[in-house]
Amino acid sequence: MPREYVGLDVRGLIREHFERGPLEWDYRPDVILQLLDLAEKSLSQQPSLLELSSPLVVCGDLHGQYQDLLQIFQKNGLPFNQRYLFLGDYVDRGTHSLETVMLLLACRVEYPENVYLLRGNHEIPSVNKTYGFLGEIRMRYHHARKWDVVYRRFCEVFAHLPVAATINSQVLCVHGGLAPSLKSIDDFRSIKKPQYEPADEGLLENILWADPSPECALFSANSERGCSFTYGNQAIDEKFRELGISLLVRAHQVVDHGFEFFANRRVVTLFSAPGYHDYYENLGAVMKFARDGTYTFDQFDSAPPVGNATFAKIPYTE
Repeated sequence: MPREYVGLDVRGLIREHFERGPLEWDYRPDVILQLLDLAEKSLSQQPSLLELSSPLVVCGDLHGQYQDLLQIFQKNGLPFNQRYLFLGDYVDRGTHSLETVMLLLACRVEYPENVYLLRGNHEIPSVNKTYGFLGEIRMRYHHARKWDVVYRRFCEVFAHLPVAATINSQVLCVHGGLAPSLKSIDDFRSIKKPQYEPADEGLLENILWADPSPECALFSANSERGCSFTYGNQAIDEKFRELGISLLVRAHQVVDHGFEFFANRRVVTLFSAPGYHDYYENLGAVMKFARDGTYTFDQFDSAPPVGNATFAKIPYTE
């Protein structure tokens, strides 16, 4: 059991996550709500478009695979000495969305110059009430009659997440991708937040749900998702010129090797949840940008599941 916190010792909370290893937490509701208040304050001060520089480690979908989030930090550096950008989809599908998002938000609060979080489509209430997060919160807090308050506060905090980032002004990072209405990088800056539930067919919905596709040249209705668009090579040519970028890094789709290029290596899909949903046999990957802007990929296999004692605890000494 985590120790009692006076106020909220965020750094102590982070340290205990690493030093306990991938075990399920029994967070007190008041601890969750205190952290969410701090996270909301931090995220509300950020613009919709983050302008970052390398070095930086970029991570794709996590989907409640808490053990793999710990593995990412273990392999690539702890958040006090490494800089990270996460592309969204922290919750749903996996079994430990709560631990995943609690650790990420705590890191955002305690290390705001090192940990950056974007919004994914699963940080939308109409999605995460269906695909696992609401059910997880309801199951774990029904006895305290706090599940509805806890869930609503998470969704309110998610509404403050930034929606896109640039790296060295040349690399655009966003959860899903491009949209026909994008004409300038300023369009990302103009997206208002908080948006609890993005407007139908609005720019935020479109960039969270879009997918690249070899089946279209420009933009086409994204029939598989039921909203947004797919975008092809010609659309990428046009939007890269208008946005002044040379590379798009996005998440949103499981890919076999953890990363996959499209459109002559101008678009890369990044997925950081290996063995996704206990169904796929995919690897996970992170994308590591060096100070000079060059990048490499680090692939990894699934960590042992939460509760498995063979996964090493992570010493946490600043």
